[in-house]
Amino acid sequence: MRYRDIGEVVRNSSECSSSRWTWAIYGLLAIVLLGLLVAQACMPVSPQIGYQAPDFTLVDLDGNTVRLSDFRGKVVFLNFWATWCPPCRAEMPAIEEVYQEYKDEGVVVVGVDVGESKSTVRNFVEENGYSWIFVLDTTGEVSMEFMVLRFPTSFFIDSQGIIRATRVGYMNKATMVTLITGEDLAAGEELDLSALWLTSVAVLLTSALVLLALALEKWAWRRWW
Repeated sequence: MRYRDIGEVVRNSSECSSSRWTWAIYGLLAIVLLGLLVAQACMPVSPQIGYQAPDFTLVDLDGNTVRLSDFRGKVVFLNFWATWCPPCRAEMPAIEEVYQEYKDEGVVVVGVDVGESKSTVRNFVEENGYSWIFVLDTTGEVSMEFMVLRFPTSFFIDSQGIIRATRVGYMNKATMVTLITGEDLAAGEELDLSALWLTSVAVLLTSALVLLALALEKWAWRRWW
């Protein structure tokens, strides 16, 4: 066999090897993307503005059972918080003022403490003289259902149980009043963080696998030549 023929055989062999590596990586990429799509379909959808708020049952500081659906027919200001959270503590005097001003107009304030003991929450509430409803999410299950990622996070729910606004972070009294009275409902739209996270992961994985495929193809070519 002539040297030119041998070179042609080697060239064809390297091209086939490179092609196999490329298609293998693309196949892996397709599997990963399919897995991400399935995972996204199986993940719980975070509470959205314009949709029913997830119902829950928790216990208050007196041991009474409290269900969110018990307040149907009233406007609910649902506030996820913790005693160790500075912005939570900072907004609570304003929450008390709003509660006192609107409690006779069908407004209910429910503070959901996440992950703390009854004694810790009770001592904090009594020391500061807060009088709205406090319930204990000791396991964090309810906060996870509401996709709470940081404190404070608040949901404003109408008399039909529909989420009308959300806020993450500190609020002043004027903002609370505006949201309770329904004058700025659209401004509180919530970002679906679960979908955003999955999309970001998919983009990163896609980029990494494409780069890997190109690197392997280049390596295979250099190995044979």
